[in-house]
Amino acid sequence: MRLRVPLPLAAALVGVALACSHTARIPTLASAISDVRSSSPDLRVIGVPPWAHLDGTWGSYPITHGSIETAAFRGDGRLVTLNENDGTLRVWDVRSRTAIAAHERCPPPADGSAHDFTSYNRYTLALSPDGRLAAVGYGDGSVCVRRLDDGVVEGNFRTGPSALRYLSFWGATRLVSYSHQISTGEEQVPPPCSPHCPASPPDGFLRLWDVRSGQQVAELQVGDLPSDEKGRPALATSLDGSRIVVPRGHQVSAIDLGTMKAIWSRRLDGQVWRLALSAGDRIVVVTDRSPAGGGPRVRELGLDDGRDLGSADVPSFELVAIDSRGPWAVTREASGENRPNREVQLWDVPRMRLRKTASRFAGASGCRDEPMPSGKGAFSPDGSVLATWGDGVTLWNVERLAPFPHGVGHCENVTQLALSPDGSRALSVSSDETIREWRVSDGAELRRWTRRAASATFSPDGGRILIGGGAVVSVLAAETGRVVWEVGGRVWGAPAAFSPDGAFVATVGTREDLTVHDARTGRTLWSQGTRSNGTHLLTFTPDGKYLVANAETRELAVWEARTGRFVRSLGRSAQVVAMRRDGSIVLQENHRAILLPVEGSPAVIQAKVSLGFPMFLLTKNENQVLVAEGNRVTLRRLDDGSDLGHIDLGPFDDSATGLALSPDGTRLLVGTRRGVVLSFALGSTP
Repeated sequence: MRLRVPLPLAAALVGVALACSHTARIPTLASAISDVRSSSPDLRVIGVPPWAHLDGTWGSYPITHGSIETAAFRGDGRLVTLNENDGTLRVWDVRSRTAIAAHERCPPPADGSAHDFTSYNRYTLALSPDGRLAAVGYGDGSVCVRRLDDGVVEGNFRTGPSALRYLSFWGATRLVSYSHQISTGEEQVPPPCSPHCPASPPDGFLRLWDVRSGQQVAELQVGDLPSDEKGRPALATSLDGSRIVVPRGHQVSAIDLGTMKAIWSRRLDGQVWRLALSAGDRIVVVTDRSPAGGGPRVRELGLDDGRDLGSADVPSFELVAIDSRGPWAVTREASGENRPNREVQLWDVPRMRLRKTASRFAGASGCRDEPMPSGKGAFSPDGSVLATWGDGVTLWNVERLAPFPHGVGHCENVTQLALSPDGSRALSVSSDETIREWRVSDGAELRRWTRRAASATFSPDGGRILIGGGAVVSVLAAETGRVVWEVGGRVWGAPAAFSPDGAFVATVGTREDLTVHDARTGRTLWSQGTRSNGTHLLTFTPDGKYLVANAETRELAVWEARTGRFVRSLGRSAQVVAMRRDGSIVLQENHRAILLPVEGSPAVIQAKVSLGFPMFLLTKNENQVLVAEGNRVTLRRLDDGSDLGHIDLGPFDDSATGLALSPDGTRLLVGTRRGVVLSFALGSTP
């Protein structure tokens, strides 16, 4: 969906109260969000140029690192994430959700071959017991070990031709790997072969490696192990890394890595398909069925001798995470006909009792309920925090089995943000087909409308709300939400706008195209006949005297706002424009910036100046533009097109979906794809 933000609407988006001192008793967005210190993104993470200062946020980011393959908690309470697209590592402070360190993917091993980024189960991650080292395993069998504090590579070697599927540390000098060539799906079906084909080489090995030299110390063949949908095998390593628990069919064995021999083995009443370390001397084993049939059975065994410590039959579920310091386990129930939503379950492991259940949870921006995201999970060392991840990481309060509050927001791709003129209320429009009104001081949702629309904005005096861009355009009383008037037969996605004085509302119809209504009653003042090329842009001049919109040729044209008298064609077309105080229009045409006077004077053309798409805003002095392009908001000169710096949202995998500038030009609000609103105080610009 393309967002069009003509400059006259910017005042409606922001509101004059951001600049006015006489409204000090009314909570504004600026005053409200400046107090949300704990949820403000780290300035070291969001790139901020000298001319902008991030002074608050409304809503906040989850820990996000692109599409996360896996994550692990360090002993100091920090979280390490591994990005599946490029193999980069980041270290996060869990409470503040700020990145402490970031490291690019490791260089290729010494043999000069490149990492295979297309193999199944591309990455595995392991942390040393002291949390200083991280080992990243690649699907092609290579391993890179690096220090997390400074990123120095300690080891870089290959574990063999088979697919690397598991890594763990034994102390800081030994690394344990499990490799197996066969992954999942069609690859498990062997190709046709005659009886004389050679036998397949043995596969499925545990191997012990020296971290720095990359030399193999020992190996043990364990065969094909049960694995999840990403090919990650069911293995569990003790806290000190000296023992590893291996499932083979109905059998579970604990292997001493020093001797590569089994310490104990135990046969269970079902085939093992998941296991994990629970408390320091216990493991949790999940078998496919109980003796009486039905769903899986969860069993706890002693790590030292395999003794049975208790079991419980449970519905079909996926093991999400085990708190290695006890006593909790978290599972996610599989969806089915009778249970369409996955259910999150918190288990008291020693007693094997279901402690608490939550079938749904608030999204990462605190705005809507949804099933628990797919992915895995990990506990913090003290067991109080659970992290689950899919495309980002959500942090949970374990005791309440609920995500940490992230502030209010509006998920499902927020496409527009609008503030009341006094700054006390906000409107948000989302692709989930809802429009919501918020109280800015505490983020409380005041009301919600369920309808398909593209825009919602306040009138200049704040007394009305205009919902447009749908088949029906409505004007509502802002105080009650009651419909004052509405008109049907409108064009989906077409603009609708108040005039600067609030006297008129312009809409676009399927039959009469451009239409101007009396803002109080909705009475049609004038309209144009049906044209083959409908209006997709309209904007009033600052004095409200003229309306600029598309003519039949798609070129911009000028009409008198009150009478509908055609004034002139401007001879150029555009999808996004900004209106200056002198009544001239700034627009992009190919790779040129055009200054187009509405009163008919010749256009001024600046070559090689990009205004970006889908939106830009003029600064207060109207000599620069703020341009939203992908994950950047750039300040650009109009005279020569030079860039003066940019706000970088890339580290949070976010992009700008809306820009709003306060009337005095000192505050910039950036609405983002993730439903977060960033507030920047702007200094003097060149």
